[in-house]
Amino acid sequence: MNKIILTLCCVMAFSCGKDKPKKEIIEAQFEASEDDIETRLAQEEEDEPLRQIEFAHKEEVAAYVQQLDSVYNSLSYYAQTYEGLLFYVGNKGKTWEKYGIVNQQMKEILPVEYDEIFNPDLTVKDYVEIRKRHLVGLVNYTNGHLVPCEFDIIYPPIGDEIAIGKIEQIYYKITESGKEEILNDNEKPRNADIFKTLSFDYFDKSVVPLNDPYYEHYEGDPYEGNGVVFTPTYLNQFGVLPEKVENILNAEEGFGLIESRSEVNQSKGVGDKIFAFITNFFEEGVDGRGYELEKQHLVTINTENEDFYVKRIHESYNDNAFHFCGDEVLNMHFISDNVLEVKKYIQNSESYKRYHSMPIYLYYQIKDNGEIEQFGSNRVFGFTKQKKLKREDFYDCFTREKNKSDGGFGLYLTSHYSIEDLDIMRNEIFAEYGYKFKTDKWIAYFDSKPWYEPKHDNVDDLLSEIEKHNVTLILEVKNELNEKGDELLKEKETYVWVAG
Repeated sequence: MNKIILTLCCVMAFSCGKDKPKKEIIEAQFEASEDDIETRLAQEEEDEPLRQIEFAHKEEVAAYVQQLDSVYNSLSYYAQTYEGLLFYVGNKGKTWEKYGIVNQQMKEILPVEYDEIFNPDLTVKDYVEIRKRHLVGLVNYTNGHLVPCEFDIIYPPIGDEIAIGKIEQIYYKITESGKEEILNDNEKPRNADIFKTLSFDYFDKSVVPLNDPYYEHYEGDPYEGNGVVFTPTYLNQFGVLPEKVENILNAEEGFGLIESRSEVNQSKGVGDKIFAFITNFFEEGVDGRGYELEKQHLVTINTENEDFYVKRIHESYNDNAFHFCGDEVLNMHFISDNVLEVKKYIQNSESYKRYHSMPIYLYYQIKDNGEIEQFGSNRVFGFTKQKKLKREDFYDCFTREKNKSDGGFGLYLTSHYSIEDLDIMRNEIFAEYGYKFKTDKWIAYFDSKPWYEPKHDNVDDLLSEIEKHNVTLILEVKNELNEKGDELLKEKETYVWVAG
């Protein structure tokens, strides 16, 4: 089995007990195998001999490039494998470009007729994944063995086959002699198994990056990232990773990408047949001042039919704007068996202009078939609808901008919802059910909301038990603030990061 950078366990232990509930079996499968996986993978690494790469000097690469330029009209990348150099050559017209591979002996091991060529060894050791007309195959760069492009997806091997291919909903073992349909479900790759041990690091030492053959570094200048890694199709199908990562910096210092990885932060069994995963993709680079990119997705896998659903739940770029709120500027957890709560911070909210920055809550429900639905709410404080609040939920991180009269540039920081916040929080619960307000202040406030329709003089019977609890607690907290609000609502000066 080829570990490379994604640990993939496709052997699952099934119980034969007739009386054990299906949900219990699912949870046992979900929780069981981490120690076994790590032990088995460690043994495989120990058994597999270390393959050394002898890196070519830039003068050597330049000599090969000069030869290839006289034969082909494009040269996209080169890769340094343990077998030597591979060159990704091509020919192109005005509206098309095709690619092939030439090895260090100047032998064309893949003809120039393919639409895309991936990195060596990512999916299968000694092989490169290739694409033609939206279908994928493989080529062995050590002996030229070709697996035709007839598959939608290619997976790493589970047994002694070269790999596993998928055409529509049918899985095949790929062998030296061709392909053979897999009939035993236990021999098929499972999407849930992929995510259980997902750990994809584009900078892992086993990853062979593709490099720019024309890149030149001059003494005294900073190095520039020119490495590229294409995401294998069996991972790219989920949409939680980029199709490729570029500008990888291969030197200790310079400009370019210095870190890029994806992993699973949380996982959970939902009902009898659904697995849920929260994935995190992180990227860090160095340019004029440095940057960080982070993306989180909620992924669900239906174990009955292998259907999966994906919802992006957060994306941030240089998310140091909330440094004053501590390390946890993004918090995600399940508040029930099938509802995920996401708390994050936003700046300059269009719907609530009292603060420069404040927390917001988003909620995602996982349906019985695995579909993901985001709960909508007209409320600024959406958590009052979804969960019973506790006293600690009213402590958080809020900033407002200094006025010019306050003495210049900066922010005021508070750590608790204000009395005005609590009044809006409580009254918007009633407003969403069409309560007719009696005071001019609240009539004017909610008349400005396009969703508000005054219908009822009393909405108490329309409130859920959660909302009734929250209305009571909000009033209790407001009374507490009226007694000792000066202490809880005290503002402190802070500052904002300014790029430069």
